[in-house]
Amino acid sequence: MPDKILVAYASRAGSTAGVAEAIGETLAESGAGDRHRQGVSTWLEPVRTLVKPASEGLFAGALDFSGMPLGFDSLSMRAAAALGIFPRSDHRDWDAIHAWAAALEPILPA
Repeated sequence: MPDKILVAYASRAGSTAGVAEAIGETLAESGAGDRHRQGVSTWLEPVRTLVKPASEGLFAGALDFSGMPLGFDSLSMRAAAALGIFPRSDHRDWDAIHAWAAALEPILPA
């Protein structure tokens, strides 16, 4: 029986760390920790070659440029935000994140 659960995440600016922390907290509160989107999905391919996830949850993060290094990607995202294509704000859906994390307990090894 495993005594740890890996919650892996990918983030450009670090805001998704809060999502991973919320998932871990929800699992811990449920006792699970004690007992045991297309483009975004492709970012996980290297992880899938190493581990087989019990479940995958894909959640939006927060668009905050203060944590992003300057480069082509961040300049493109800044332009999209300036044009209103992708609003600069917090897009995390905490209710959906906690609900997904709570649904993990029954599928985790006992």
